[in-house]
Amino acid sequence: MKKIKMYLIVFFITFVHLLITMLWLIEGSVDTSLSYTKNLLEYSKCSYPLSKNISVILNYSILIFGCILTYFTKNVTKKFTEKMTIPTYAYIVITTVLEVLNMENEISVVIQDLFNGFGTIIIIIITIIYIYVIRLYSIFYKIPTKLSKFSSSEIFKSHSHNEINPKENKFYLNQ
Repeated sequence: MKKIKMYLIVFFITFVHLLITMLWLIEGSVDTSLSYTKNLLEYSKCSYPLSKNISVILNYSILIFGCILTYFTKNVTKKFTEKMTIPTYAYIVITTVLEVLNMENEISVVIQDLFNGFGTIIIIIITIIYIYVIRLYSIFYKIPTKLSKFSSSEIFKSHSHNEINPKENKFYLNQ
């Protein structure tokens, strides 16, 4: 049941964004105009309708809701948590800077593209480091040292029984 709720929430968010995009396409409200860079190179500049703000507000409200949930679940066992504070702050700051830069008309399109590209790359790298690299590092370097004094049969038995109390289990990473 919980997975269904999660999928419904993701579907709803996706549906809202698709609905807004489809309304833009049907109404033809995304305008493109011919613009020039400082070097007189030609490019097409998109002008989005004010309803783009609905998408931005929805994205930020989801982010705020996630931060609130994170605050309320801060006392959950460390085994089930990830240290995502820095990636969250990086995402908020970089996304806000990118939104402000994209709203400005006087900033060169080359600068906007550089910030958009590097901002996205920075967010992805930070997120990958905090989700995968740190986790893999702890798996490869911390588990063998803690578990090396126990036999593999003891480890297998401890993980195969469901009635083990996690606070009493000596094989858990975060004690």
